Amino acid sequence: MKGIVFMGGREVELMEFPEPEPGPRDVVLEIKASGMCGTDLGPYRREYNPGVTTSGVSRINGHVIGGEVLPDLIHRQITLVGHCTFSKVGQADCARFVSDRKIDVDSLFTHNWQLEDAKEAYQLFDRQKTRKRVFLPA
Repeated sequence: MKGIVFMGGREVELMEFPEPEPGPRDVVLEIKASGMCGTDLGPYRREYNPGVTTSGVSRINGHVIGGEVLPDLIHRQITLVGHCTFSKVGQADCARFVSDRKIDVDSLFTHNWQLEDAKEAYQLFDRQKTRKRVFLPA
């Protein structure tokens, strides 16, 4: 599988990683999309190599993801809103917020990028003066 690694100094690299081996309590997602969050900018801007752990192993960065749970784990999904699935763990309020206001989830995103274009995507995001926001229709 592929993943983006922050290399330091505002550089990113698309790297190959082995497929994960899930444990008995793990969930594996097929990632369909990954977003950028303001908290990603800290490690992205650092001069040292934050994408490599102290053991020398590269780490995939990012935490704003959307994916598909493997079929045998579908029963763990709680609320489906557009293309976003939220679990009971900390996301139920977010799901209600979006569904109660009938927000079109697809319209929340202003740019779509291919994984291979991550460098340009992070450069654009780095120039923004705001972090992620939700705007409600009047």
